[in-house]
Amino acid sequence: MSLSQEQYEYIDKQIVATARQLLIGRKLYPRPFGPLGFGKQVVTYDVLSEVKKGRIDLMWGAGFSADIIGRTRTKLGIPVLHSEFRINRRDLEASRTEGLPLDMSTVDSAIYGVARKEDDLLLQGWSADGSSYDIVGLYQGAGNDYNTSSVWSTAANILPSINGAIDLLSADGIYPPFNLVVDPLNYNELFQLIANTSEWYFNKVKERIGGDISQSPAMTHGKGMILAVPNPAFFDFALGQDMIDESEELPLTEGKDLFGVVYECLVPRIKQPNAICKLSAI
Repeated sequence: MSLSQEQYEYIDKQIVATARQLLIGRKLYPRPFGPLGFGKQVVTYDVLSEVKKGRIDLMWGAGFSADIIGRTRTKLGIPVLHSEFRINRRDLEASRTEGLPLDMSTVDSAIYGVARKEDDLLLQGWSADGSSYDIVGLYQGAGNDYNTSSVWSTAANILPSINGAIDLLSADGIYPPFNLVVDPLNYNELFQLIANTSEWYFNKVKERIGGDISQSPAMTHGKGMILAVPNPAFFDFALGQDMIDESEELPLTEGKDLFGVVYECLVPRIKQPNAICKLSAI
């Protein structure tokens, strides 16, 4: 027994609602490159290095030379992010014959699971062996790191660490506005009052970076990042298949329950690492 049209529409709506509420990573990236299709398994891109400086001459044609952008061609596999669900056949039958609402908690859990994995991938990356990263997200792909110890539980450390990271970005020609991403605990530490004022550090930091401040459990406590606002020249993500679900009836030996999969295919591409600065000691 398959889902009814209304039940399919419910899942689709839940996927959209979850994406809006939970997915922090997508807010930090520009529009995705794609969709490229489920069958697209590998994507290529160029990691850029700095271009040499321009010149000033009084004479036209004096010392002309081509300014060639240094780049490294990179291939990335596009992984599949997925989570499975199972709905009991009797629950489906009762919903159909008696008009009872179907408990979709297992579907909701699968959607949530994929959404969390997406943020892990886009913000941090993915490691097959749990140690070295095979795919780097924003934090792991950062080209700058403000690693001076500036623990935010001491409120006076907050602005110096923000300024230190902005100094590193500015030295590489990356200027405000910026976005800031931290874990929920560091996010809460921004709601300390600036000494002798009634103003939160949150407001002052937001004013300083000129962009947004986000929190995500994909970030580790004590480690944040400041990055350029979304720009495909700096970073983007290639989208094979946006989040979707498929389901089918299991065989009689498994009770003819409904088995389903929520899945998507995407991969981050960090083209200009210097557009991202870690805050690795907050």
